[in-house]
Amino acid sequence: MAKINHFSTLDEILLYLKANPVWLSAFTSGEGSFTASFMVRPKSMWGLLPQCEYNITQLMNDALLLNAINGFFSLIMKVVKK
Repeated sequence: MAKINHFSTLDEILLYLKANPVWLSAFTSGEGSFTASFMVRPKSMWGLLPQCEYNITQLMNDALLLNAINGFFSLIMKVVKK
């Protein structure tokens, strides 16, 4: 498996992440977290508002990687309101 730090462009990293989403899960396990919670909101359909959060910490040297991860989630997470 290739190492992510060998890639030099955003598109290369995005292609790698799309082909290997498990890498992002393992990376997050060491460098971040996923959080899901509910907020009480009486006006919502069931009285609860779900909230999902992804946190990751990296040095600014890794801004390209952080932008690629953000792009990855933008591609796979589409919210559709009805």
